[in-house]
Amino acid sequence: MVTSVSLGELVTIRGGGTPDRQNPDYWDGNIPWASVKDLKDIWLENTQEFITEKGVKNSATNIIPIGTVVVVTRMAVGKACITKMPVAINQDLKALFCSAKLLPQYLLWFFIWTSEKLGAQASGATVKGIKIDALNKLKIPLPSLEEQRRIANILNKADAVRRKRQQAIALTEELLRSAFLEMFGDPVTNPKGWEVISIESVAAPTKNALAIGPFGSSLKVDDYRKSGHPVIFVRDIQENRFNWNSEVFIDDKKFQELQSHHVRPKDIVATKMGLPPCKAAVYPDSMPIGVVTADIIKITLDWNKMIPIYAAAAINSDFCKRQVASFTEGITRPKVTLRDFRQLQIPCPPLSYQKQWEELFYQYQKTSTNLLKDFKTLNNLFNSLLQRAFQGNL
Repeated sequence: MVTSVSLGELVTIRGGGTPDRQNPDYWDGNIPWASVKDLKDIWLENTQEFITEKGVKNSATNIIPIGTVVVVTRMAVGKACITKMPVAINQDLKALFCSAKLLPQYLLWFFIWTSEKLGAQASGATVKGIKIDALNKLKIPLPSLEEQRRIANILNKADAVRRKRQQAIALTEELLRSAFLEMFGDPVTNPKGWEVISIESVAAPTKNALAIGPFGSSLKVDDYRKSGHPVIFVRDIQENRFNWNSEVFIDDKKFQELQSHHVRPKDIVATKMGLPPCKAAVYPDSMPIGVVTADIIKITLDWNKMIPIYAAAAINSDFCKRQVASFTEGITRPKVTLRDFRQLQIPCPPLSYQKQWEELFYQYQKTSTNLLKDFKTLNNLFNSLLQRAFQGNL
């Protein structure tokens, strides 16, 4: 049986800091400076901000060498990576220097396995975090170095396979964007001279064809059920892709009360909130009639003027994103109003072109769906291996 050891017996922990932002001599230098927003992958190989040597000398930051495990102790608690370059860190990150008994790659996978548990220990009134003492007391299974290396290698290979599938999905999405530009031209410059019209002008001539979800007490957590009519949230909408993961429902009575907020197959759903807002997708034929929440705009189109698949792609184009950026409100929770969304301008090519795009999109969707299924399978396999690795069963 593998012995578990307190992490404090195996690592030395070093923190970081932020140079004075009011002093220009400390910033825009050649030293990468990492904060929580830079931990987007298991490898830390670039940062958004840079500091100077003066900034290092006159702050609590430390420069962390290549190959060091860095873990977040404030905000996204438990998130971890390994440095692929020398980098300074801020006060929300901690660098863990492993003793000769512990391999950094094994430690990284341990943090990824235990991140939810570590996050549950976080405390704080506004921003939650954990203290160094909690890291030191964390118990980690400690097999031999040879076994650590074996486990790390298995997880590295499994992770690499699922990442390749992710890359394939990203590539198909990029190809779709390229195909849109090839067929319709860059909407920003509109080289083919398509008519540009408002999204409101292509909405169906029916009541509530362009509307948002219910506010306040009209739909609340107490209304949610485990079966019934689906409730659609922002998290279910990606650019050109609807993926219902919420599995939240309402009963018949509440569904009838919220008729003006119903969403039907072939309607467009767009996010009012988000980074960025106004991600749009078509509500699929496979879904029953549902209800959108207050952070979603739903649009029923006049199909004699515009086809939903094309309209969603146009809303997601750079042309529309620039418009959205110009009237987005809020900093911490960027949002658009229904009033501004109604006036969103989109190119309107002939319906014959839009139908060609629809056919192309469905071919893409079939490929993308298969890739997503493969990724979910690989992801489940990886998570299973991760569980077994730190439960002594790998």
